[in-house]
Parts: sequence; structure tokens; C-alpha cells
Amino acid sequence: MLPLPPTDGPIMIRAQQNVADLLSVAMSKAVVGVVNQQPHNGIWTSGVSDCAVLVVMEWDQHANHWQNFFFEHIAGGDISNANKNQLQQMMTNSNVNNCYAVIGHYFGVLDNPDTSTVFSNIKRFLIAQNVPAENITEYISGMNGMRFGILFFGGLFGEVI
Repeated sequence: MLPLPPTDGPIMIRAQQNVADLLSVAMSKAVVGVVNQQPHNGIWTSGVSDCAVLVVMEWDQHANHWQNFFFEHIAGGDISNANKNQLQQMMTNSNVNNCYAVIGHYFGVLDNPDTSTVFSNIKRFLIAQNVPAENITEYISGMNGMRFGILFFGGLFGEVI
């Protein structure tokens, strides 16, 4: 199952009760935490257009489940707009070699050159934080204003319907 495979979507997460079982996160607000201490089954954001969503999760090999996580809807898809201190805090509390990341974004046309630039810039930043390059993947949506999320239990990620 790991690392997360690159995909051009859509991978649909069917949220029960109109996403009430997932924590909703606004743009430019990062959430950092420990999976088994969360009252929700996952986390999601909406209105992803020219932005990017960054999810980093640590896999606990001994307990066989996700441990620490970071989730942010990054304004403009520009890594300089990210809450880097919170991401670095998560990394400090994690075994970085067991961290996996997915970058979800939309740019209208899948072959837009900006798509690879956003992914490359965020990927370079993650590698500088010692996340292994092979543990970083990309999710591209053809839907402007997509809702993107991840389920804590099972590690599914993609568009929330």
C-alpha cells in the first residue's frame, strides 16, 4: 500500500453524513496532530482551485497505523505561503523516513506547465525536510474548486464527494 502512488484522479472518498465525519479545514489553516487522538475519521478542505493541498503523514511500522500528520490548503499553491513552522514541528516529532506526502492540486488542464512547477517546488521543500523523494506523490484534479481529503484509517486520499 505504501508509498502512495501518483495519480491523475479521481479517487473519490465517500464521506458519511455529508462529510460530518471529517474535519473541515479552511484555506491557509494548517492542522497538525496525532491520528489516534483525533475525534474525526479524516480531514478535508474545499474550494481548491489555483491552490494546493499538502498532506504529510507518518507511518508507524510497529503499531501498523498512521501516527503524526500535517494537512494544509496552501493559498496559491505557493510553498512560501505554507505554515512551515507547523510542518517542521510535525517532522520533529516523526521518523521522517516513515513520512509520506501527497500534494493535491488543480490547474484546469492536466498538461499545464504550472502544474509541474507547483509540485516540484513543494517536493523540493519536503526533500529539504528529509522526506524521502520516493515517498512523495501528486494528485491532480480536473475539477475546479475540488474538495480534497484524506481518511486517517486506511490512508485513502482524493476528492471528497
